[in-house]
Amino acid sequence: MKRRYTTKKQISAFCQSLGNDIFEDYPFDENWMAMRHMDKGGHVMAFCYEYYVGEVWVNVKCETDYREYWLKKYPEKIRPAYHMNKRHWLTMILDGSIANEDVETLLKTSYVLTKKGT
Repeated sequence: MKRRYTTKKQISAFCQSLGNDIFEDYPFDENWMAMRHMDKGGHVMAFCYEYYVGEVWVNVKCETDYREYWLKKYPEKIRPAYHMNKRHWLTMILDGSIANEDVETLLKTSYVLTKKGT
């Protein structure tokens, strides 16, 4: 069985597997990892950071039509995004309780929604 997502390294590797246009950036400090598109604006597809010691949080852009679905499916682990537009972004708390398929779905969706021109 594949290990559940719980680290920034895992998130970075998966995001970079989505396309060769994604890279890591640290816009604020070493705690805040931004996964960016290589387009001219460097659009962010995900912010990944340690909020509490040992607890990784990931902000992703979501389709507004599915926002409530994710909030209800994981009421303790997915919430309106920290420091982001809460209508369009969600925060996942990666403690191993969110299924890998769901983490990957949210990251793939964010990748598509943040790609330039979409």
